[in-house]
Amino acid sequence: MNEVRNSKGKTGQFFIGDQLPEATALFDQLQGDTDPALTPVLKMELCVKKGEDNLVLQQLSCTLRQLTDNTKLIVKEIFKVLNMV
Repeated sequence: MNEVRNSKGKTGQFFIGDQLPEATALFDQLQGDTDPALTPVLKMELCVKKGEDNLVLQQLSCTLRQLTDNTKLIVKEIFKVLNMV
């Protein structure tokens, strides 16, 4: 699961499959900064569902441009997977 957050909370979420290696490979292609010292306005997180909770595996601080490019890539990859079924 890929979540999009800003300083006030979650603003969007993509379910990118239940295969962690593939989801991680996709997340690794995204643009952004992994430095936790930054206070991001926009943040993307790679999460896994653990019961009722989401466990954050990775996160990126993004500019609006990076968020736009990342969203395009995620939607493109989801479209590929859905059309292969």
